[in-house]
Amino acid sequence: MKQRDVVLYTVLTVVTCGLFGLYWIAKFTNDVHRWSGRPATASGGKAVLYMVLTCTFYFYYWIYKIGGELVDARREHSLPADSVSNTMYTVVTVVMTFVAALFTTLQMLGESFDAMHKGGAEIVAFGLMALLLSFFVQCMISGVIIWFIYRRSDENPRLIYILLAVLRTQLFTIAFLQASFNEALTHQPSEGNSAGSAV
Repeated sequence: MKQRDVVLYTVLTVVTCGLFGLYWIAKFTNDVHRWSGRPATASGGKAVLYMVLTCTFYFYYWIYKIGGELVDARREHSLPADSVSNTMYTVVTVVMTFVAALFTTLQMLGESFDAMHKGGAEIVAFGLMALLLSFFVQCMISGVIIWFIYRRSDENPRLIYILLAVLRTQLFTIAFLQASFNEALTHQPSEGNSAGSAV
């Protein structure tokens, strides 16, 4: 078990269009299973295979189960359930809402220009309505996540992970899980501290 550089792994996942993320998930899963001693999901390789075969549907199940396994193990080691602050969850939620809105806007603008060249004013109007609806839905999802972050009665972050994944922030969800695991390893005697933070 070792700490993994969250920033480096996030960048590598983006640069490789998600392929490195599959490796990261496999390694992270196996590390958490070893640390907890009670695997709640398939092994790392199988979990990645299931994600690929189910077109990522298994990913949501995996987040919920591995998040719970990590929380339970942290509590058994007398650590708080989560090491990520509510502020960090909120910042990521707000930023990703605007990023999603920006990409949707750019996509709709490109489609609108194509429609205008083809003489489809109705298509442009429909596209703008769809854009507004998409932004509204994104804001509603973000509002629910932020409300839940601050109103939850249990500090267990499993549902936050699921809600963040719904907002298309799967990469940040993995990063939050890894950060929580890294922080837990810093409290481990010898093995966790000597493992270092190599890739």
